[in-house]
Amino acid sequence: MAIKLIWADDDEAQMDKCEPIFHAYGIELIKCNSIAKALREVQQGVSNNLLLDVDFPKSPKEGLIFLEQLKAGNPDLKTIVFTGFPETSDAVRAITELAASDYISKPIPITAERREWFFNRLRRTFKETPDEKDRLSRRREESGNHIRRIQLALENCDIEDFIVVLRSAFARFSYNMKTTEGYYHGFIQLILYLVGIDVVSEVETNIGRIDVVAETERYIYIMEFKLSDAQHALQQIKDRKYFESYLTSAKAVILVGISFDTTEKNIADYVYEQLRRG
Repeated sequence: MAIKLIWADDDEAQMDKCEPIFHAYGIELIKCNSIAKALREVQQGVSNNLLLDVDFPKSPKEGLIFLEQLKAGNPDLKTIVFTGFPETSDAVRAITELAASDYISKPIPITAERREWFFNRLRRTFKETPDEKDRLSRRREESGNHIRRIQLALENCDIEDFIVVLRSAFARFSYNMKTTEGYYHGFIQLILYLVGIDVVSEVETNIGRIDVVAETERYIYIMEFKLSDAQHALQQIKDRKYFESYLTSAKAVILVGISFDTTEKNIADYVYEQLRRG
């Protein structure tokens, strides 16, 4: 059975060129030209094997930044960092801090002997045991349940259950991770994107920026995040009238304030209310 491998790299031409070589060595590639696509494949349970570039055009070191977040939510993930610009400091961080399995310099070797060495190295890392296959199957099923649960919660304005699933997700992350308001903001936006919710971040208004606007068929959710107080977050939405540009929509507008506890690394509190019009 072929090993499934997610390859995250901005060089699409190189991935296309190398795909037949990987196939010849019994490796099926899932090619992703961005971190966002790779994240989606991992979260959907396609594979726990990741070949990860370090630098992406709009964000140097983006691969290492997201590896920290990926490993936190996916403890079974096996990663080889694969880069054309190797740096000792990156290698040390990837292996010792981010639990990468290996750090290899590009390109794929040309000579037969070195190429065999390269693919043996990949196979040792990404070989699946029967237990790992069972875990992957269970994780795929669990991930699908979480996705559907978030979808249903927002489709039915069940904020309580939405928060329950978010808390469950954050509870899987390492207590060693450095957390800021932007850290939580980014993860919530990413989760909503991955489950198929129409979501936009940092929406500009005439007197400020809304953290997140998420839309379903019947609801528009205006979300504000704080490290201090959920009520403060909700009040900011009201004081700055973040809802004004949505008053002409036929959808119900829900204002949501969420606060985070940086010690427990999770949601501390939340408040919400439906906007009363007229």
